[in-house]
Order: sequence, then structure tokens, then C-alpha cells
Amino acid sequence: MTREDHHEEWPNGVRLAVRPKPGFAGAALGLWLVNGVRYQAPGEDGHAHLLEHFLLEGPEPGQGRLRAYERLGGRVNAQTGRELTALHGTVPAARAPELARLLAEALAPRPLGREALDRARTTVDREREAWAANPATRLEERALGAALGDDPLARPLLGEADALARATPASFARYWSTVARGGRILVAAVGNVDPGELSEALAPLRHLPAGNPPAVAPPRWHGPVRTAPSRADGFGQLLWLLPAPGAASPWRPTARLANHILGDGMDSRLDRKLRHEAQLAYRFRAHQETYSDQGLWWLEVDTDPEWRDACRRVVEEAVRELAEEGPTDAEVEDAVAHWRAVAALQRDDLLVEMESLALAGLYGAGNPAHADLHAVTPQGLRELMADSWGRRVAPPAKLPASARHSFH
Repeated sequence: MTREDHHEEWPNGVRLAVRPKPGFAGAALGLWLVNGVRYQAPGEDGHAHLLEHFLLEGPEPGQGRLRAYERLGGRVNAQTGRELTALHGTVPAARAPELARLLAEALAPRPLGREALDRARTTVDREREAWAANPATRLEERALGAALGDDPLARPLLGEADALARATPASFARYWSTVARGGRILVAAVGNVDPGELSEALAPLRHLPAGNPPAVAPPRWHGPVRTAPSRADGFGQLLWLLPAPGAASPWRPTARLANHILGDGMDSRLDRKLRHEAQLAYRFRAHQETYSDQGLWWLEVDTDPEWRDACRRVVEEAVRELAEEGPTDAEVEDAVAHWRAVAALQRDDLLVEMESLALAGLYGAGNPAHADLHAVTPQGLRELMADSWGRRVAPPAKLPASARHSFH
């Protein structure tokens, strides 16, 4: 039996959301920070991701933070995206207050030495080099630039090397202090935990100053656009980028079902047409990223370079068909049944449920898997599909012959 969620907000703006689950052996905790490439000011390029490294590992080697996590018996990790940074982990329920204390202490700004900054910067530089060497990544960044122009939401997640090279211990410490503000922090916990004990363990966060993230303008979508070919096209990858609803949009459940019917389901339209009927693709992926006021809808195909143009035609024909005619009633019913099952399974995955609880608090919207999916109609799905497809960023209509064998 699950008790009611517990919510509290402290005077400095820090929020705590706890979902007690008696009977579970473990607990999942996450410290969520409104910190991502979208909120970096001029001169702060790459700082959001760099901060993630310090939160997880600490500013000095051998200080014992990773060892402290290890001794809790669970797993702790961190991630940085376009809007959010998260430091999260799963531990035995009895150790949850200890993890909460460690997460709170990690966020407290502290002086940095040049050696610590250079070491973290070198790590990020190595990550960026690996990222840049991946043709698929280059293609994604080009599509984002075509879709959103110079909007901050389209900035590279790892930043640019020259910008981060100009950071000093003093400038990065100022950035850290600006980010570690009460109104930018939410702590979420799910499991066999006591909200009062967690609140007490998170006491260091009560001493942080108040403050909210900077206001950002909604991104403007540039589309429809066809991207120019590059070497990334030569090894047979195709990528379409479509706009999707933001986190609080009432259309978000419709978008989730549209993605499932089009390409994410095991029996999706594109899976049938690309892999089973035409046998053109060895990998197809349809997925959506959701941010506060904008969603990104990615359709990605890996195929042989010789089949690339044929593959593009199959994909675009299938999407146009869904946009013009809409789904069948059976497709919608199957998608709803799938996501209702997903919602049931998520209640056994503490980390997934913790993330859902956190995003609901940060964005004011729940997980589409838990939404009233029966309100989605075939007509509404057709309208959303037509609107998104009409504003797509798409591969060029024909790949030039010179690019066909660039990776052979």
C-alpha cells in the first residue's frame, strides 16, 4: 500500500517531494537542479556539464565522496541535460537519510583550486572529443541548429572547448554559487522512507540563498527545413527532427501515443514497413525529449548507404499517411493498453518513479504513462502528427553520389 505523497517547500524555495512505499526494501533519491545549457549566460558555455562532475565526484581526488556512496550499498550517478542536472541514486531504505545528507552536502559551493578545475576540464574535453568523432552526434547537432537556430536550447551539451578553457576557479565558483539557489532545487524520494528523517538530513540545503533560474524565451521553431548532406549521411544514417509538445501541454499524452504507433512500439508502422516489409533498415528509433515549453521528436534510421534514398521514401510515406489519415481505433487502443501496462510496471521501479515525481514537481505535469490516455482520440492524434510533420527538419531529398561511399 502506498501512502499519500508528502510535499514541502522551505523559505528559500527548496522543494521536497516524497512518495512513501512501505514494504519496499530500497529507496531512490534525486537532487534535481534547474541547471542546463539553456540557462548558461554568455561566457558560461560548458559550465552546466562541468558542475555535474564536481557534484558527483567532488572537487578534490581522494576526498572520499565516491567511497562514501559505495559504502551505502547502492548506485549513485549524475546527468546533465538541456534544462536539468540530477544527482541521484538507489540505496537500501535504511540508508536513505545518509544518501540525502551526501547529496545536500555535494551541492554546497566551495572554493576550487586551479588543479581541480583543470582536471575536470580535461575529462570534459575527452568526452567532447569522443562526442565529436561520432557522425550521428554531428548530424543531431546540425538538425538542432536547423530547427532552433541559435536558441540556447540547441547548444551542445558539452559546450565548446574554447569557452570552457577561459574559465577560472573564481569564475566557475561564481557560476556554482548562482546555480545553488533554493528556487532551482527539488529533492525527490520514493521508497520505504520517512519524510521527516529525509527533511532533517537535507538540512544543508536550508542554508542556501533563495533565487530562481533566469527567465528564458520560448524557442522559435524554424521549419520545415531540409538539412544539407554531410559525412554523417554517408554511412547510411537518416534523421528527422519534429517539434513535440512541452511538459505541461495537454497534447503530451497524444504525442506519446503517436510516437508509439509510428515507430516506438514493437509492432509500429515503421518497424513493419522498414524492417519486415522492405527490409531496408537494421536499426530504427523513434523517441521524444520533453522540456518545459518545447519537445523534440527524433526519428532515426541506420541503413546501408545504398538503401538510404529508398529508406527515406518509405519513412516519409508512412508518416504522411499517418498525418493525413490518422491511426485506426485498434492502434490507439493497443497503444493505450501498452502505456497503462508501463505505468503499472513503473511502480516497481523506484528510480523511474522518483524521476517521474521530480519532473511532476519541476514542470507541473505528470508522466504521460500515468495520464488519462483514454482522452486521446484518433482525430487529435492525426492533427498533432500533421502539425509536427509540417514543421519537420528532414534529410535532403536525394543524397549526392559523392557522399554515398564516404565511409566505405
